[in-house]
Parts: sequence; structure tokens; C-alpha cells
Amino acid sequence: MMNWILGLLIIIILGIMIVNYRAKKKRQRTLQNLRDNWGKSKSEEFFNFYYIEKYFENTRKFQEAYHIISDRCAKDLDLDEVFKVIDRTSSKVGQQYLYYKIRTIQDKDSLAEFDAITQLFAQDKELRLKTQFQLSQINSNASYHFEELVNSEPIPKPKFIGLIYTLSFLSLLFITLGFFFPIFYLFLIPVVATNMAFHYKNKWNVSTYLDGVVQMTKVLQVSKTIAGYSKVKSKFSETSFIKNVEKIKLKTKFISFEKNIDNEFASVIWLLIEFIKILFNVEYIVFYSFVDSIRDKQEELCKMFHFIGEIDAAISTASLKASNFTCCSPTFTTSKNLTIKEITHPLIENCIPNNLNLGRILVYY
Repeated sequence: MMNWILGLLIIIILGIMIVNYRAKKKRQRTLQNLRDNWGKSKSEEFFNFYYIEKYFENTRKFQEAYHIISDRCAKDLDLDEVFKVIDRTSSKVGQQYLYYKIRTIQDKDSLAEFDAITQLFAQDKELRLKTQFQLSQINSNASYHFEELVNSEPIPKPKFIGLIYTLSFLSLLFITLGFFFPIFYLFLIPVVATNMAFHYKNKWNVSTYLDGVVQMTKVLQVSKTIAGYSKVKSKFSETSFIKNVEKIKLKTKFISFEKNIDNEFASVIWLLIEFIKILFNVEYIVFYSFVDSIRDKQEELCKMFHFIGEIDAAISTASLKASNFTCCSPTFTTSKNLTIKEITHPLIENCIPNNLNLGRILVYY
């Protein structure tokens, strides 16, 4: 008997060692890839602008920006092609935010704060690499869906939610009475059938949130880790939104459980949990409680999106400045003049530099 126990312990230890070894090697490969690609554009990446521009499109009507670049102007400037050249973000959230940032011109103070964050990551390689590594955890195409939680209108709670609670109570009542009077199990059959109808009808609503919910859990973890870096924390005085979002973490894990099933053993557990969820309408009740939480925490989710986006966009800008492109930071003055020296087009190789000086004129587009 002891030999079996010892053998099992050895297998478990070996399993843990293999998992840790693979995680370590994966981390090393990712970090090396980040070092090798510093200052380089994403030459082989497909840019899905349907998702990339989604955050900008969903917020442009509510922005109180200094200036918003119109669709017509963006097309004339070949802004999508320019974005392909300047984008060096490490996450999909950061990519969406960077696109939003180049279409939404902020005031001078906001630009100065962003430049300070950019300088921080440009000068501190160790901080930059460990931050990029964290951001790379939310770089799958599925990570685009976090934006949907930030901006989508939450599904309204059904008017018959009271019936759901009543059916749950009846299930519990008939199961309890069935221990003493088995005939009550017969009354349970129509209740379970009704619960099943509501349960699977609500699956579509759950599915619309599922990708965003899974990504919210990942974005939350990445935000929490990065916010723990002292130098980053010094640039962001307000990070209480992380603790506020953490309050709905348990509900998100429950909602996203099905998404994480990847083996037969987990499938068996899922069948058992699915039956319990149907029996007591657990998923239905938790889902609409989660929707209420999303409605209450939408502002915090937006702050978390901006936190990740601002950091990733700053690192992307630092990478661009470290490339072969000739870059500069503007000097702001109180005069109504725009003076540019040796400006070149980013999409034209070996472009001849030009100087531009615009006096006291107003340009309307």
C-alpha cells in the first residue's frame, strides 16, 4: 500500500516539475521574442480593424476630447496603414486603445503625462520586459472581446425573474419532502422540465457574454500584477478600480466555467454541475446577478481598460522611438503657429524631408 502511495506522490511531483519547466521555458521564449522585436514593427501580423477600431467607434460619441479625427480625415491620411507601421503593442486591449488614442487627440496635460510614462518604459528595460510579458497574456484574438463588457448595454433582467426563484424554491421543497414522502419526486418532474426550458433558452444570453467574461478575468489578473510594480504605481495614483472589479471575480469564474473544459474528467464534472444548475436555476440566477454587477461596475471596467491601454500604448510608443524612424516630441506654445521641421511621410521609404510653417490660420475639416 505504501509503495502505491509513494508511486502516486512521485508521479504528482514529476507532473508538477514538468508543468513548471514548460512554463519557465515558455516565459524565456516570450521574453526573448520581446527583446528581439523591440523597435520593430509587426510585419507579419494580420490587423483586424473591425475589432481594433471597436473601442473608438463605441466611445467616439461620448468623448470630451480636444479633437477627434473624422472618418474622412482618417481615410485621407491613410491612418489604418500608418497604424500598421506604428503599432508595437503587446496586447489586444492595448492595440484597441492605441487606435483610439491616435483618433482622439487629448489636451496638452494628458499628452505630457503619457510622455512621462513612455519615458519610464524607455529607460527601464527590466520593468518594460516584465510588463510586456504580462500584457502578452491578453494578446489572443479572444482578448478583443473584453471591450464588449466595457461598452455594451447590459441585457435587461426578465420580468418573470420571480418565477425563476419560485421554481428554484419548489425544487428544493420537493427534494426535501421526497425524503419523507417519495411521491413528491413526481411533482419534481414538471418543475425540472420547466427549469430546463428556461436554462437552455438563457444559454444564448450567457454565450454573448462568455468570451468577454473569460477575458475580463485575465485582464483583471494582468492589471493587478502590473499595478503592483512600484514604478508603475507611482504614475497611476488611482487603482482602486482593480479591487472593485475583483468583487465580481467569483461570478465571472462561475459563468466562464464551461469555457475552461478541456478534458473528459472535467466533462463528467460539468454534467453533474449542469444538472444542479438546471435543478435550482443556479446559472440563471447567477447570470443576471452578474449582469447587474457589470452594470454597476462598468465605469471601473472602463478604467481598467484605460489602465492597460495607457501602459501598452506607452511601451509601443517607446518601441517606435527606439526604431529607425525619426521621431520627436512636440513643443507646445501659446502662439497660434504650427512649425514642423524635416517632416517625412511614414509610409514612403527614403522620403525627402520637408519643412512646414502655418501661421494664424484656422483649418476646418
